[in-house]
Amino acid sequence: MRQTQFEIGKIPTVVYGDQSDRVYLYLHGQGGNKEEALKFAERACVKGYQVISIDFPQHGGRKDDARFVPWDVEPERKDVLAYVKEHWNNISIRAVSIGVWFSLCAYEKEQFACCLYSSPLLDMNIMIEGLMQMHGVDEDLLKEKKEIICEDGTVLSWDYLMYARQHSVHALSENTHILYPEQDEMIPYETVQRFVHDNPCTLDFAEGAHHWIHLKKEVELLHAWEDRYL
Repeated sequence: MRQTQFEIGKIPTVVYGDQSDRVYLYLHGQGGNKEEALKFAERACVKGYQVISIDFPQHGGRKDDARFVPWDVEPERKDVLAYVKEHWNNISIRAVSIGVWFSLCAYEKEQFACCLYSSPLLDMNIMIEGLMQMHGVDEDLLKEKKEIICEDGTVLSWDYLMYARQHSVHALSENTHILYPEQDEMIPYETVQRFVHDNPCTLDFAEGAHHWIHLKKEVELLHAWEDRYL
């Protein structure tokens, strides 16, 4: 399969597949990288798509000073989309975990042909409040300290919490499909259920899977789900 690597500004980028007017923009999760899109590209490209994938700040081949925080991520996601719009007419999104939330925030005024979300982080406010409760940190303390590093390395940020509360999200396509791991230990099912209720999208379950889909049986379920909607 054809692969082309280059940079959009300072963002390491790879495009998979032969020339097409249809493309999926792949957004990886925390700890991932642009090459993670390869397995998805192997399925999408045979169906006439190209796949473009980028490294988030502090991930993959990034060597600049950008941080993995939404106020750094959002403007560069918009730069990436501007590039994509210059080269493709039919644009879809494939996103994983926090990559879902970043796309929903950065592209809130956009519409896409299709959105495929797995292990989706859909409500960062709920996520941060849950972490605060877990570590016994109340809002007054976080507001005073601005940033608290917990014993397990979790970083709680007042600015991050405020950003999350100021950015409500909604579906970016009437053709939106969600795969929720049945035993997701990070994303509350109620959050996903609420998003599905409020937006035009389908919800499928990866039986027995956890948030990080990586075991052989879990990956097989993921690939079957991708094939269903490609």
